[in-house]
Amino acid sequence: MGMRLFEPAVLSADSDPDDIIVVDTKNMANDDGMTLVTWSTPGGIYDARVFLRSTSTMHNAHVVAHEMMHALGFGHTSAWSSIMNSGGSQSRLTAQDVAYAQFALELRAGNDREDMWERLALANERETQGRERKVACDSVYLIGAIGVNGTCH
Repeated sequence: MGMRLFEPAVLSADSDPDDIIVVDTKNMANDDGMTLVTWSTPGGIYDARVFLRSTSTMHNAHVVAHEMMHALGFGHTSAWSSIMNSGGSQSRLTAQDVAYAQFALELRAGNDREDMWERLALANERETQGRERKVACDSVYLIGAIGVNGTCH
């Protein structure tokens, strides 16, 4: 996809960092793979777990690519001959898959940058308003115009 997305790592039994995709085997009756993704409140992926039916399934290019795309947050499609077509047999990402994924990942990155700047601007605005309100309340208090419930107005 023109970028490095995955880097294999081995975890110790008691390690479970948030910034990785855990891949493991799980005995499943009907599926070759299953991906569980947890989304954070702002809409980012917080945790991803990919389960494959067996260690031999780890050598099935279609299943691995399909499940790793789920781990990146992509769902099923029937719009084209895609690795994300649940009934498909593609063993690799198609050119359309790559274009769509690159576009979506860049869009997410842009949204993350915008969200960060919006959050910083809101935090700055709240802090400024809080200081202005405190100054206004201090001035009102000095004049003696405190309301019934102890708030300034």
